[in-house]
Amino acid sequence: MATLPTDRPRETALPAWLLLPAAVGLLAGGGLAVSWAYREPTAPEVAAAVRTARALPRPPDEAGVYAVTTAVEHGARVVKVRVTASGDELIVDGETGRLIEARPCKPTSGVATPGFLAP
Repeated sequence: MATLPTDRPRETALPAWLLLPAAVGLLAGGGLAVSWAYREPTAPEVAAAVRTARALPRPPDEAGVYAVTTAVEHGARVVKVRVTASGDELIVDGETGRLIEARPCKPTSGVATPGFLAP
């Protein structure tokens, strides 16, 4: 009598013991790629991102501006601009150039002297 061929199980492309290390390697590689994408910037990248101090601009026409002064208020450099002697004072941030506030001018009334109300 003739013997029938026996069906052998088909071999997989990867051995079963190699599946777990391959999965761990893929996860570790993905984690490294994500951490590299969101890493802290290095010193040259930080230095490029830091703003350099700006030089304060001069008024275009000295006759058209009453006063331009610089000061430090609450830890920030500011530029105070007054167009006329009796006008409001504009307070501008010295780093960004943004308007912080407009202060009304101080009253220029004379000093009150006490006097007698009764004759």
